[in-house]
Amino acid sequence: MNNFSLSNFNSVQDSFNDSLIGTSGDDLLYGNNGNDTLDGRKGYDALFGGSGNDSLIGGEDNDQLTGENGNDTLIGGTGYDLLFGGLGNDRMVAGTGDDRMDGDEGKDLLIGGDGSDYLVGGVGNDTLLGGTGNDFLSGGSGLNFLIGGSGSDTIQLSISGVQRIVDLENEDILGISRYFGYDGQQIPFLEQWFTGNGLDPARLAKGVFNNSDQRLLVKDGALFVDFDGIESGSTSLKIATGAGLEQLSSTQFMYFN
Repeated sequence: MNNFSLSNFNSVQDSFNDSLIGTSGDDLLYGNNGNDTLDGRKGYDALFGGSGNDSLIGGEDNDQLTGENGNDTLIGGTGYDLLFGGLGNDRMVAGTGDDRMDGDEGKDLLIGGDGSDYLVGGVGNDTLLGGTGNDFLSGGSGLNFLIGGSGSDTIQLSISGVQRIVDLENEDILGISRYFGYDGQQIPFLEQWFTGNGLDPARLAKGVFNNSDQRLLVKDGALFVDFDGIESGSTSLKIATGAGLEQLSSTQFMYFN
């Protein structure tokens, strides 16, 4: 949401359950305390739920929805929307544009829409559904449930949580940090793990991939980072589970700092 001005401001300062409805212009709606319902309607709107279990509806155009405290429901609508859950167990639905959703803390449900959406679960055990389009999914910390949906999706892996990937397909990408190692040790690029070891660089298959101390391995339907090369439970960290991991190819990995 860039370069727009708000022409209408509505706020409630009580603890009741209030309903605020925007205009056809650009609105700023703030629910404060209570279980509030905020509907931006048309225009570029900014909605803040405040405390309580709130329902925020962006409506038409490009909107920003922030649930803040409580177990909130955020619905983007049409346009390119930004949805921030805040504290609590939130439910967020993207809509038709290329939307960004951030669950923050809590056990959140993030549902993408028709566009190429960006979903971040944050802290807690979250469920992310990409929907149609080429989506980005990052569960964050916790035990997360990720469904990319149709399209070429990117799923970011993290050492702070286990990502259960439901529908990994050939066109999907796994994002993996170059710094998965303990104490800031850098793990080499996956392509380098195959070089000079007589292994097929186009297929991960089962087992260990090179002679380095740190490497990836696929075992029993899960993807591990093996920090010492001996596959011991104390030094192997599970980062993902799900059908299709054993069929991954080296072209399905993306690296980030």
